[in-house]
Amino acid sequence: MESVPEEPRRTILVIDSDMNARAALVAALSRAGYDVIAATNGGLGLSMAESARPDLIITDLVAARRSGFLVIEALRTHEEYPTRIIVLTSVDSERGRQYAEDLGVDAYMTRPFLMDDLLATVKRVLEDS
Repeated sequence: MESVPEEPRRTILVIDSDMNARAALVAALSRAGYDVIAATNGGLGLSMAESARPDLIITDLVAARRSGFLVIEALRTHEEYPTRIIVLTSVDSERGRQYAEDLGVDAYMTRPFLMDDLLATVKRVLEDS
């Protein structure tokens, strides 16, 4: 009997300075079958993104040490590979949403959100890649 090769697991980088939010995201994504790495601030997240080259980055816009916008700007300016990005934010402003879209994010979600909605968004974004 011929075996079907398994798809490689996708790696997701979570950047969120809120310990509880970060832990919840990591737990839910891990349970959904993803390899998850996490950063406590934007500066560390950018370094991890450049070294680990995750399939997807989920970043809070209000990350410590370097905002999510600055992380996205740096990735979009210097990236050598296409990175999928989902933005999480507690402040939904039309101006912020427009700037995120201009930077080429794949999804923009406001808090609070249902974890099932985030997981569906993650699946959709990764399938589009």
